[in-house]
Amino acid sequence: MMALERELFRRADVVFTGGQSLYEAKQHRHRNIHPFPSSIDKAHFGKARLPGASSLDQEEIARPRLGFFGVIDERMDLGLVDRMAVLRPDWQFVMIGPVVKIDAAGLPRRPNIHWLGSRDYKQLPSYLAGWDVGEVMLMILPSSPAA
Repeated sequence: MMALERELFRRADVVFTGGQSLYEAKQHRHRNIHPFPSSIDKAHFGKARLPGASSLDQEEIARPRLGFFGVIDERMDLGLVDRMAVLRPDWQFVMIGPVVKIDAAGLPRRPNIHWLGSRDYKQLPSYLAGWDVGEVMLMILPSSPAA
């Protein structure tokens, strides 16, 4: 794999990386390399702030709702998701996205984890409107219940 990457860098006039950390890891490997961080469609996702924007199929899910949307694959720490659900049974974890490269049967099953499957891109703002916390916050939650 490294030989192929070296050859790719040798042939490329310009290289864009999929984020800052990848840029930092590869910046010394090419003379014309640039970070290309992820971003959002501000106008599209701004619709989540409009009154009445929440999605109907999550209205029956109690609050607080902690949401995630994206690909559910081997990169997701499913053990962490399960542990958070156990430690915070009053929190509802709303998970949206296709399950790929892993067996869906291995997803943690708890009453407060809601695997909703894939949704159309156009629908995502309505899900965000109904969440109390989004995906970035899931990475910094405490590992034990507050006293």
